[in-house]
Amino acid sequence: MSSAEVIKELKKFPCKHLVITGGEPLLQQSALTELLSQLPGYYVEMETSGSLTSHLDKHIDLYNCSPKLSNSKNKQIVLEKFPSEKTDYKFVVSEEENLEEIKKFIKKHLINKDRVILMPEGVGKRKLAERSKWLAEVCKKENFRFSPRLHIHLWGNKRKV
Repeated sequence: MSSAEVIKELKKFPCKHLVITGGEPLLQQSALTELLSQLPGYYVEMETSGSLTSHLDKHIDLYNCSPKLSNSKNKQIVLEKFPSEKTDYKFVVSEEENLEEIKKFIKKHLINKDRVILMPEGVGKRKLAERSKWLAEVCKKENFRFSPRLHIHLWGNKRKV
């Protein structure tokens, strides 16, 4: 879609809160610059793995950076620098052993704990409930934020809901 087509679709909705996700949306920075420059008054969040430098800071209100841990089986990346005052870091946690890796990552990159969000891994309601219980306790103890996988609780493991 062209920027004009995207804007036309966006204007159909009364909300002014836009979350850009992907794949990796930072691969599309030229097109996003064009689009976002035409959306004054929108609050814009950008989902990213943190693997690419952003040149969109003036258009982005909040970066949601999700660095991949070794449990993701993804290639480990070098984290690029994002503005600390408008970047949250979300980690998907499958087991307690992931917490040491997260703590090392936070320390290495000088990330404030109040910018760290932990989310349980899983696509089944029972597994998520089990992980959520102990992970929420970890978040309270360590002063991290907790995020449930609300879409799984509401609709199960479905896409496009």
